[in-house]
Amino acid sequence: YLRENHQNCLARPMSISTKTEVLPVTKIEPATNIEVDLITDMLDWIENTPQSIYALLGDYGMGKTFSCRILSAKLTEQKGTIEPFYIDLRDTPTLVTDNNIVRQPYLEEIIQSVLRRQNITADAQTFIQKAQDGSLIFIFDGLDEKLVHYTKDMRQQFLAELMRVFPNTHHRNESKVKIILSCRSHHFEDLKSQNGFFRGLGRDNSAQQDYRAMEILPFNSTQIQSMLTKQLGAKDSALVFQFINDNHYLSGLASHPFLLNKIAHSLPALQKLKHINSTSLYQALIEDTLSRDDEKHVLHRRHKKRLLQDLAYYLWKNKAQVLPVDDLNDWYQGWLQKNERVQAQHSTISNAELEQDLRNSTLLVRFSKSDFGFTHSSMQEFFIAQKLTKKWQESSLMTLDGNISPLTRQFILDGVILLSDKEITCLHQTLIHTLAQESTTPVAHLALDIVSTMHKHQISVPAFEVVQLSQLKLQEISIFGLNCQRLIINATELFASEWTAVTIGELHLTLSNLNKSVWRHSQIQTLHSDVELNSDSVLTSGLYQWTLTQCQFLFQHAELSARLDWHIYTAQRKLNAMKSITGLEVLKFMQTGHEIGGSSANFSPDGKQIVSASWDGSLKLWDLAGNCLQTFTGHTDVVWSANFSPDGKQIVSASWDGSLKLWDLTGNCLQTFTGHTKWVHDANFSPDGKQIVSASEDNELKLWSLAGNCLQTFTGHTGVVWSVNFRPDGKQIISASADNKLKLWDLTGNCLQTFTGHIHGVSSTNFSPDGKQIASVSLDNSLKLWDLAGNCLQTFTGRTYEVWSANFSPDGKQIVSASIDDNSLKFWDLTGNCLQTFTGHTHKVWSANFSPDGKQIVSASLDNSLKLWDLAGNCLQTFIGHIGSVLCVNFSPDGKQIVSASVDNSLKLWDLAGNCLQTFTGHMHEVRSANFSPDGKQIVSASIDKSLKLWDLTGNCLQTFTGHTHGVSSANFSPDGKQIVSASGDNSLKLWDLAGNCLQTFTGHTNWVQSANFSPDGKQIVSASGDNSLKLWDLAGKCLQTFTGYTHRVLSANFSPVSANFSPDGKQIVSASREIYIWQLSPQSQPSWQLQHLWGNGYRLSFTDKALTAIQATDTAWQTLNFSNGTQTMSIDNHAGFELGDPHNLEI
Repeated sequence: YLRENHQNCLARPMSISTKTEVLPVTKIEPATNIEVDLITDMLDWIENTPQSIYALLGDYGMGKTFSCRILSAKLTEQKGTIEPFYIDLRDTPTLVTDNNIVRQPYLEEIIQSVLRRQNITADAQTFIQKAQDGSLIFIFDGLDEKLVHYTKDMRQQFLAELMRVFPNTHHRNESKVKIILSCRSHHFEDLKSQNGFFRGLGRDNSAQQDYRAMEILPFNSTQIQSMLTKQLGAKDSALVFQFINDNHYLSGLASHPFLLNKIAHSLPALQKLKHINSTSLYQALIEDTLSRDDEKHVLHRRHKKRLLQDLAYYLWKNKAQVLPVDDLNDWYQGWLQKNERVQAQHSTISNAELEQDLRNSTLLVRFSKSDFGFTHSSMQEFFIAQKLTKKWQESSLMTLDGNISPLTRQFILDGVILLSDKEITCLHQTLIHTLAQESTTPVAHLALDIVSTMHKHQISVPAFEVVQLSQLKLQEISIFGLNCQRLIINATELFASEWTAVTIGELHLTLSNLNKSVWRHSQIQTLHSDVELNSDSVLTSGLYQWTLTQCQFLFQHAELSARLDWHIYTAQRKLNAMKSITGLEVLKFMQTGHEIGGSSANFSPDGKQIVSASWDGSLKLWDLAGNCLQTFTGHTDVVWSANFSPDGKQIVSASWDGSLKLWDLTGNCLQTFTGHTKWVHDANFSPDGKQIVSASEDNELKLWSLAGNCLQTFTGHTGVVWSVNFRPDGKQIISASADNKLKLWDLTGNCLQTFTGHIHGVSSTNFSPDGKQIASVSLDNSLKLWDLAGNCLQTFTGRTYEVWSANFSPDGKQIVSASIDDNSLKFWDLTGNCLQTFTGHTHKVWSANFSPDGKQIVSASLDNSLKLWDLAGNCLQTFIGHIGSVLCVNFSPDGKQIVSASVDNSLKLWDLAGNCLQTFTGHMHEVRSANFSPDGKQIVSASIDKSLKLWDLTGNCLQTFTGHTHGVSSANFSPDGKQIVSASGDNSLKLWDLAGNCLQTFTGHTNWVQSANFSPDGKQIVSASGDNSLKLWDLAGKCLQTFTGYTHRVLSANFSPVSANFSPDGKQIVSASREIYIWQLSPQSQPSWQLQHLWGNGYRLSFTDKALTAIQATDTAWQTLNFSNGTQTMSIDNHAGFELGDPHNLEI
């Protein structure tokens, strides 16, 4: 069968794709244009290359499985030195029950399942050893069939399990092991976001040379014709080929070998279709196949389709692709009993005949001796989509019992276009009911995608009363045509989302992230938001850097735009990044003056006029009262830039029509400059007004005389040139480009200097007035100051970040901190010197703690992992297993185990080798804190579900502590292990005994209490709060001292440990906020806590007896910092005599 039907596939080397699979085939950017015969290339890789992994990638139905089986057959026939071990991963265990992923299968279990099916009694380890000896090659086929059942965060772990076939050597390519992996291309998007699948599994940077990634190419016209001729003969194949070429969508699908085979035999059915998309095509193919085999079937066709839908749905719910024949027969008998009418119509037929009819179904096939499944995974996915759509219409509510593949999703969306008017009415009610209540992220995302699909295809969209999107993760979603009276967004991730043609009556926005969202042609009538317009809340407001294109926001937005850096667009181009309310008011007339939008605006040299450039192809001259004095027409495309001459008498404009134009102020075009081959982005006069320099999309600058002559062309940039300006003396030019570089030129075209340092395109650059320095602005959100020799003098990021955790080393001499600024940890001495930066996490680091001996550090990150480090910054171990962000991590008292807490609602216990010893489940919401008891025999956890739980190390919950009225963020044992203190979002602390009794409630904080810890002697408690303060308490609930002066919420506070050599009484406290504070208990007759050190962004301060005694600061901080103690304000340069008062009210 393989020989008769095999059509040689072509492939080419590729880079791992970041594209999502869609129909028709997504083009994957190749690493090279070389095309090779796939089987020949695979054989060559096996015999002649040292690479250990062959990744065969492509969309569904492209022949991946066919090619893997052909290769296996050829290797078997050759009987050479290497034998194949083919594993169809969809036939292997997934280990899930009732939507709960128990665990992932071990490599040995995967191999053993294949051996069992073939009645081979050998041990799995025998074959692993053969692979390591180089005499066997594993072919893992259908990786995507397995990964789709796991969450995104578990996929890399499954792949790592497959990699255990490699011996534990330092480099993979030192072994003799070779494996082949086949997978749909779109799954590698997830792996790339985790630093790439192959690089992630390698231990060095040579992973690129350690694998070969090949894209299996869509069939070209020659291959399509060859396969059609092979199957249909010359005459019939010509008819089918012509029909395929006449239909654009069909021609894309025919490049999939699997679909081409189906299309070849279903021409009459396809010719009747009104709409051709994935769903209509599969409907026609299935209908045609069933009708041609009608005489073979006992069940009626309509019953057979329902049967196949239910079978596909059953397999999907059970995370399987095949069923053993006995299980299939049992399921079928149960199905017949549930469908009494079907059973009644076939009551005269024996069970054996009915079961045989099922097994003989045209769309089912036997995979091994006794396992049955769908002929192709895409068929199963189609029937899943049909079943889900039907189920939702019947129940008027969308639900999902598991993850659906991108192809199933597409079948659902394409199916919407084919619905009747009656079915659309039912779908309206389903969507209204689904989105009116809280649901899961996958359900809400799919429902919104259905709404968007209806809008795009001009199908009536339901008018929603309420749309509830609370506590969902919908970042980067695109929403079209949503129309609702009330949109509720609470604790929702909508970063970089796109909203088009959306109409909202009331937008309720709380504790959510809509930063950098894009709104087009939309309307919001009323905004209810918890945003506080102060400098600390802007970045996390949820409204930061909105992009608005032709939107009508009926609420007052002038102040919001000013504070939150809204980007106002009136067409497709940015008018201004609103930095001040004044600027917003001045530019109002420009938004209504041009027919489309403005792209540039500049003052005349005397400041009395403004020239604006627009997308409508015109320039306009204005006075400051908003009167349009002149309109300049002549460009045939967008005018991107317009600038006055130094004397203010002329204007030069740069346009996307590829030209510059020189104008007088009455609107006359004095000269047109042509020569650029693409859009012109910028044009400026020389200081003497006699020359003009321009920057273009063609990567070039040009120098012109006012007569229109090109005096010089400057080449050297490898990307678009966005900005260009003369030096004040007119002798040099600076340019900024999308290639991340600036270049300094003389007027003869020589590049004098290249400035590197930005990590994204440089959008603007200019000289200082004295011409000795250069400023640049980049899409990497930084501004850099340079000297002319190319040295970066200063980088201004304008960003400050919170430190989420700060803890002393066991000897009290060092501190480790975790921050969100660069996903790193930092290791400090007590004078504020950073001894080491630990990098490796790919997301924010939430928690970091020393081992009991002080020689190692463990960190927890939002990248779902823990990492173990030595103090030199080397990552000793990465702990993978949580499927959500890890918020807390701590060592056991003996340093041999680690406990972690995660937003996946679980705790995990680990050994230091990275093995998960125990998973603790029971909390109903994310777990914020987990700590060992002093004897290491118990663990206490704190959760947003408002409870604490006490556990033994085997995972048994010994006690649940209830009483808090809001989420619990921290829980810690007393030094004697007999009591627990908890901190909560209800603004209180509570003291508990181990039986769950609340002994004391501590009130006084006015915002969420983030952290609470005992002093080393167990007699006091320090708490950190979102009210920007620390409080020190005795165990009776009395507040002994309040520590103020913080500029931001305080996230953690810890006493220094008791040490024979340092701070023997634990009389220091370190706290983490936007700055790190260290407090010292002064040895006075009436001791009090005094601020000793403060480390901020760019500065370090030290205090002795309340006086500021030592300062270290960057130049920028030195110039900008001022101190206040409530009565006096002083600068760094004049800090003599500055003294803190009581309470500690330092303001910076």
